[in-house]
Amino acid sequence: MRKKTADKIDNFLMQRIIKQTSHHVKNVSSTNRNLQMNYIPMSSMPTLKDNRRNNNKEVELGYSQKQSQKEASRCYLCHYKFEINNNLCVLCDECLLVKPVEKCIVEVKETYRLSNGDTQYKSIEPSKTNGIYHGKLYIDHKKCIRCGECEKACPTGAITIQKIEERCSAKA
Repeated sequence: MRKKTADKIDNFLMQRIIKQTSHHVKNVSSTNRNLQMNYIPMSSMPTLKDNRRNNNKEVELGYSQKQSQKEASRCYLCHYKFEINNNLCVLCDECLLVKPVEKCIVEVKETYRLSNGDTQYKSIEPSKTNGIYHGKLYIDHKKCIRCGECEKACPTGAITIQKIEERCSAKA
């Protein structure tokens, strides 16, 4: 959010748009992420002791190089997008059996896009399905940790991975 605000201020002050952003999507076969990365706990940012704080000092000290590398390895690779092609899906449950996070893959009645670009979905209540799928499967990108286990387990190739790159260029 801060970056978008800074860009808007820059555009206003310069009275023109200097930076152009474009998104490039390409299919990939793996994220090169391993499951051990899911078990690295988040570390707290080192801060000044309470008695050392005043208006002239930065409270957060930042991570050491070693801490930074450890935190970076926890990255959930948000620029990767996992999707299920429900036309190829045979509802075998393999992806549901390997998912490491509750409700990262859900059975839905329908999906729809909000004005901010997010996708919402209406879930199907399991008690009303008698164990038989009546909708489609959806990967919730807010809960997905991009481990790739669902894609590996899918026997039909219905789950694909796309890498989304944001590229910025300056306007002349």
